[in-house]
Amino acid sequence: MARINWIDRIPGYHYYDTPEGEDCLKKVIFMNKMGLFFGISAATLDVIAYSKPVGFANIASRYVMISWPIMAVGSTFAAVTCLSTSLRGKDDTYNYSLGGFAAGCVAGAAMRSGTFGTSAAVIFTIMAYTKKHCEELGVPLMGTEKRSYDFGGFWSNRWDWSLIGEGEKGWRKSEN
Repeated sequence: MARINWIDRIPGYHYYDTPEGEDCLKKVIFMNKMGLFFGISAATLDVIAYSKPVGFANIASRYVMISWPIMAVGSTFAAVTCLSTSLRGKDDTYNYSLGGFAAGCVAGAAMRSGTFGTSAAVIFTIMAYTKKHCEELGVPLMGTEKRSYDFGGFWSNRWDWSLIGEGEKGWRKSEN
């Protein structure tokens, strides 16, 4: 049984539905959607477990202050990568590296820290380069392809663990 990626369950456009350099606006909107999902999740954890604000306005401001930068980082990565690919006419690791660097700079601006921005830019650049390089090699990274695992997943109780599966070649079932 092939494992279904959780991103594939979200209806609508996905980042890799079109080649790099095409449909930049759709890619930015998709990254905004993902950023909003992760931002709301992080903000909920913050509101419940860490900052514990009191009142609707304070809670709403925490959600905005946490979700907005995450959405901005994702949008910046998608926009810079897509525009760089369309302007250069090449789909390679440099476009992803440039997008990761720009996203790190936006993260630093959101945190109002040059040190954090420099560190984030370097880390995001390395991560983006690694992601694109693995794509070029055909090695899945960060859940972009559907993979099946041998054991230990959440749905592993539904797999056939018998030594002889249903209808293997050369084997017959007992008539008894």
